[in-house]
Amino acid sequence: MLDLRFYSSATTQKLEPVTELPNEIASLISDTGLGGVILFSENLDNAQQIIKLTHDLQKAAQQSEFSSPMLISVDQEGGRVTRLPVSASTPFTGNMSIGATYKKFGVHYAIATGQAIANDLTLLGINVNNAPCIDINNNPDNPVINIRSFSEDPVTVAKLGAAQVKAMQKEGILCAIKHFPGHGNTQVDSHTGLPRVDSSREDIISNELHPFTYTIEHAEPAMLMTAHIQYPALDSSKVMTKTGNAITPPATMSYEIMHNLLREQMQFKGVSITDALDMAGISDYFDMTQAVINTFKADVDIALMPIKIRIPADLKKLPALITAVEQAVNAHELNREQLNISYERIQKLKQQYDLEQTVNVSLNQKTFRFNSRQNSDHKRLEQALAYNSVTLYKGKIDKALIGLLTQKVHIVMPDTAKATILTKAIQNEVPFQISVQVSSLLDVKTSILTKRTKACELLIIGHIAPKQSAVEFGGIDDLERVKALDKLNANTFKRLLDTLHKAKACNKKVIFISLRAPYEIKEVMDLADVILATYAYNIKSEGGNIHALPYEALAKVITGEHQAIGDLPVSI
Repeated sequence: MLDLRFYSSATTQKLEPVTELPNEIASLISDTGLGGVILFSENLDNAQQIIKLTHDLQKAAQQSEFSSPMLISVDQEGGRVTRLPVSASTPFTGNMSIGATYKKFGVHYAIATGQAIANDLTLLGINVNNAPCIDINNNPDNPVINIRSFSEDPVTVAKLGAAQVKAMQKEGILCAIKHFPGHGNTQVDSHTGLPRVDSSREDIISNELHPFTYTIEHAEPAMLMTAHIQYPALDSSKVMTKTGNAITPPATMSYEIMHNLLREQMQFKGVSITDALDMAGISDYFDMTQAVINTFKADVDIALMPIKIRIPADLKKLPALITAVEQAVNAHELNREQLNISYERIQKLKQQYDLEQTVNVSLNQKTFRFNSRQNSDHKRLEQALAYNSVTLYKGKIDKALIGLLTQKVHIVMPDTAKATILTKAIQNEVPFQISVQVSSLLDVKTSILTKRTKACELLIIGHIAPKQSAVEFGGIDDLERVKALDKLNANTFKRLLDTLHKAKACNKKVIFISLRAPYEIKEVMDLADVILATYAYNIKSEGGNIHALPYEALAKVITGEHQAIGDLPVSI
């Protein structure tokens, strides 16, 4: 299964996002029988374009000797990891916000968001969602999962994950639960390195594995995605790297984990797929042929993103890789019968979900169906989840605090755009003009931050932690962008604490907002009068429209129009 994010054809000779299927890639699909693709935000402009792209991909697959429907996948988790434009699918506020509603609403939002996301994907011609993420976030320093997890509690994650899987699959979308056997208890992002979990087998079974065991038993997920993580308590064997060193195998390459544990003990009957093989957790240690062969040795069914196709010369990579796999079979390095079983699993899944019938619908009919959809319920659902997940951790929003909005207010956010959006959202909720100064932790001088804080009566200040991961943008291709942002944001938390200390010294009222993972609350407990958590911070701009529900929800709470009724899904 390949990505087609960017391509430079012989005619354009310029690397551009693939929003239309190039003829040479269509021919590659037809010639090789490529089984699937994963789409990223660069591929997805608007509904009409997405429907045409997925339609053309399926037509190319039909032309192969297998004539088998293609698996077309996307990471549409909701919240921090969404690929589709807002006009084509409702983004929602993500898993941890759903976890924050669990005590009061049970699995309601998991089911409802699952149905809504699946409805949109089906109409767009996408048949696999690499979701939900059922990792338990039991490590506060986790750089890549955090709010992509429902909770730190294995039972809560299991129930919400299974409910969402059942809801999506009922609507015809194949779910790939991830990241098996669990990515929550790591301090390393597998995009940038090879994480290792040193917990005991007993702890892993009762924590990391519980959501997977429960979901497999109660929801029968169609697919499961592996994690590039070493689990020595589950497999202490060794695998040779490209430099000749012997290391503990990442779960993706472990027969003990992917076959003996997953298939034999946990009785998983669906299709397994690797996480992206171009991630550093794999590519730093194995060349791509090694990675694919080791993956298939481990009894994983689908190799995701083992090669990049970016220029015409890259078109030779896929046939070469297929030949290498054939040679490994002929040399008895790979088990032919095991590969045949994998193939049969994939074909059975396509038949079970009747993917053939969606391929045979005309392009005009697909477009008509999408345009006829009623998605106003999805928008109301998104709003309700955003409002009901906001969590009040400390203090109270009373008349005295709300009254300070009539005085001078200083709103400080990680960047100016977020501060401006929140200001507008608050202004929309009150019948009077508010006097606000807007600041950014990113680039406003410390002296100006201090001056504005001393001059205000109410400081509203927000922060995003931990730092961003490449997965938010797409993947390994975005690492340089992430590094640049890290460098830019290096001092924001120090500036936040400095501003809070100065506000406290001047007896200013302070509302602190945790915009992502709420673990930094412990650092500000004594410095804020009110502490809120939203688990979401995204702003999406499309066609001149601003989509910023997390800030609208915050404004409702800060002005007393809505009560913060969410519960913290993790311990601080």
